[in-house]
Amino acid sequence: MRGSLIAALLALAPTFAIAQDVTAVLEPAQSVELRSTVNGRVTSITDLEGTLVKAGEVIAEIDGSVQRARVKLTQITAQASGTIERARTLLTQAEFRRDRLAAALAKGAAQSWEVEIAEQAVAVARADLIVAQDDQDRRAAELALEQATLSEFEIRAPFDATILNVVVDPGEIVDTATVLIEIGALDTLIATAFVPLDWVPDLPATGPINASLENGTKADVAIRAIDPRVDPASRTVRVIVEVANTAGSLRAGEVINLHDPR
Repeated sequence: MRGSLIAALLALAPTFAIAQDVTAVLEPAQSVELRSTVNGRVTSITDLEGTLVKAGEVIAEIDGSVQRARVKLTQITAQASGTIERARTLLTQAEFRRDRLAAALAKGAAQSWEVEIAEQAVAVARADLIVAQDDQDRRAAELALEQATLSEFEIRAPFDATILNVVVDPGEIVDTATVLIEIGALDTLIATAFVPLDWVPDLPATGPINASLENGTKADVAIRAIDPRVDPASRTVRVIVEVANTAGSLRAGEVINLHDPR
């Protein structure tokens, strides 16, 4: 009876008490689910998982035909300079009339009140020119806003990455809550492991740790961070490790084994 009780207690003991390895699953160090900031129909998408994409590369597009028309219309009005040219011409005419009257006044051939009215006309023409310039600046700002909105119809890769999962197909209607595509940077993989508290004194704060892949091959694994807290239930500490994968030989989802450092 006593032997059976001891065997039962050993079976219930935490695995790390007798195991020498802790397993962890590799994941991309950087990954993101991309969504559109506008609603609409998907016109194109990079639909092959495993495709490498560069930062800034367009990997999906939403139909932006209406927005492109808005940009074209705003561009026409922003480039229209007739109002400013007219205001400049009227200002030149007003200044010319004022100068003629001022010269005539000096010769006694005009009245002072005529010069004053001409000065007021110059001031009004100058104000009209400022209004026309302000209006053109406003139209230029509207064009910039429409162009910025048009750019939202293109979904670009935020960093160099690999296509991990394509969720939608061309032709689908999506909204801002819809995940379109998932990408990840696979040149560095990370894994989160929960190691026994007894390991911590022998773990380096950062740097290499003894580890291997599922097939037993030694892995170049380094500690990225050690959680300063202890899980009170399991008496383990969360450790984040990273593995260089510049050659691309490792895949996300692979398991690595961290060996007892003691």
